[in-house]
Amino acid sequence: MERLRQESVNLPVELKEVIDLLDELKVENIDIYNVRKGFPFADYFIIGTALSKTHLKAVSDKFWERFKGDIVGEDGEPQSGWIIIDVRGAWVHVFLEDMRKYYSLEELWSKEFMEEQYYD
Repeated sequence: MERLRQESVNLPVELKEVIDLLDELKVENIDIYNVRKGFPFADYFIIGTALSKTHLKAVSDKFWERFKGDIVGEDGEPQSGWIIIDVRGAWVHVFLEDMRKYYSLEELWSKEFMEEQYYD
């Protein structure tokens, strides 16, 4: 899949605010996939890497602080190495690096309906 810079992609404002928060929190290797074609529960998957379990906890806490009224739910625990936050039409997956490699969501989901939108 071709990687595109954020500036070259027309992202909805709501999604850009989510990405901006991930950037602000120093989440690494952020990838955005448009999954509208084949995933009925979200428009986007956002996948990023946290540096530690403490970092994952800070990401979760800050999302709840910033987007409380927009969050549909959260799954996973920072201690597990993976959290998922359902916010503003996106499923935000933040992993520790080893968990991201292990689960490899980018490879797991069919490329037929995952169109990459962004990376940092």
